[in-house]
Amino acid sequence: MGVGTTHVCRLDRGLFFQVGRALQRGFGKSMLGTVTLRLSGGVLWIGSECGGGSIACSGNARMIVEMSAKSFCQLITTRYREKSPSGEMTIKFDPDLGEVSIDRAGVKAKFLQTP
Repeated sequence: MGVGTTHVCRLDRGLFFQVGRALQRGFGKSMLGTVTLRLSGGVLWIGSECGGGSIACSGNARMIVEMSAKSFCQLITTRYREKSPSGEMTIKFDPDLGEVSIDRAGVKAKFLQTP
């Protein structure tokens, strides 16, 4: 990988946390297992063996990223005090650092497919 390969995806904050909280609350860390983020064709799919959901987003990169349930829950709980988060948010995918980050948190992830 070269320097500067960070990929940015912009999407609706409310939908991101809605899908994430549904997975977290519905299954918990112990049953959730590995969480996969797939970015392709302007859609971010978030899911695990238990289920998932897709969200329209900007960003033309194609990638598949896996992270532990614990890491995923760290992303989701950064805004747990907000009743209904809204507006646009940015997710950054950095294969060089092996990290996925949002405005308040970053977690280690395994990049399976990158552009």
